[in-house]
Amino acid sequence: MGKKIFLISHDFLPFSSPRSIRWGHFVKYLASQGHTIDVLTIKSLRHQTAYDENLLKSIPSQVNIIRTYPGPLHNIIYDYVSKNSKTLKFFGISFETLVRKIIKRVFNKAIVPLLIPDKFILWLPFALNTIKKLSKTNKYDIIISSSNPRTDHIIGYYFKKWTGTKWMVDYGDPWVFNPGFQRWRYFIDKQIEKRLLKVADYLIVTTKETAYGFVKHYPFLKTEAINVISQGYDDQKYQEILPENGDLFRIVYTGIFYDGIREPYAFFEAIKELDNLDIEVVIAGKIYPKFIKWVENNKLTKKIIFLGYQEQDKVIALQKGADALLLFGWLDGYQIPGKTFEYFGARRPILAIKYDDQDIAANMINEHKCGLVVLNKKEEILLAIKHLYNLKQTGQTEKYFNLRSVGEYTWYNLARKLSIAIENITAEMNNSSTTDSI
Repeated sequence: MGKKIFLISHDFLPFSSPRSIRWGHFVKYLASQGHTIDVLTIKSLRHQTAYDENLLKSIPSQVNIIRTYPGPLHNIIYDYVSKNSKTLKFFGISFETLVRKIIKRVFNKAIVPLLIPDKFILWLPFALNTIKKLSKTNKYDIIISSSNPRTDHIIGYYFKKWTGTKWMVDYGDPWVFNPGFQRWRYFIDKQIEKRLLKVADYLIVTTKETAYGFVKHYPFLKTEAINVISQGYDDQKYQEILPENGDLFRIVYTGIFYDGIREPYAFFEAIKELDNLDIEVVIAGKIYPKFIKWVENNKLTKKIIFLGYQEQDKVIALQKGADALLLFGWLDGYQIPGKTFEYFGARRPILAIKYDDQDIAANMINEHKCGLVVLNKKEEILLAIKHLYNLKQTGQTEKYFNLRSVGEYTWYNLARKLSIAIENITAEMNNSSTTDSI
């Protein structure tokens, strides 16, 4: 029997983020199974970098999307500058761009650290006002909140308290035990998270290691109430979209670099030493100016090409046409980059750069024999690239790696797991679920 589901997801289609893509696929499947779904999200703004109008086509017509005002500082958060801006320019930079850069820098340095749990908390009053009205006229079988951002869980908490409805909390990354979390906020945020988790009925996490982390940090949690549903890939799209090949040996990276967590300098240094090989690196995704500047200063602009944000179909074409797919892992063994599963869908060799032996993605790639794993050291990366290059030149790539489909990570199969979990929690079943509870 179909359930009435209320999903809270700040990021939702047509905004192309990992969480919105995830829930776009899940919502599509759940609707096909007869569930009624209301989605609370923010108003989509066409000027957002990751706005992809094509993604709207995948939302079933019967899904009710409730788009609300995102808060007064939304434009600062998303770096909005009008494409048609005709403002005064200084040294080629528009006055509007210059002012916004200064405002954003001040905002990120002075304001963002004080916004708990995150900068999207400014959406909270507008979201709460909406769900108060909805709760008077609608009765839901289950509330689902999905992070990031963690503000979604604050909204879910209040909806749960007001209505007593079953509440499922979907975590993309850990909160207080996230390796990149600011230590000075640990005590405050842990108290908030503890309060939320004591009220939540069910947790969804993306790795078993994260599930164990939650039990370690919050011993009151029951293991049977935590379920592992990873990120995934759209098997149909990966079959339909044609690869975009290059003339040179092409390494493709479709992600973001981060200071201190996912820095590309050792990889860039390795590329710098490969002047004698016909190699190019294509990077699609948001890129911070400091990394572009490093490439320019080291005269690598012909080797390393930054495309910026690309729509999903273009990303898939680049991945499928790559001679090697570049992946950076995570520290401390809790998280796995969502790109890992997309790369499985592309079925191309993966060059995985790990930071420690706990790296989950590195272990998965070794297990599936679909790539090479090296430490984040120039010498190791250099040898791995040369090996991949030689395999391509001698026609041995397909024989050397296992590039078959990894079907368990398709969005369809993962959505089936979620559907079972929803049936279980709404029926108040115990841990007899056939899904991957820990």
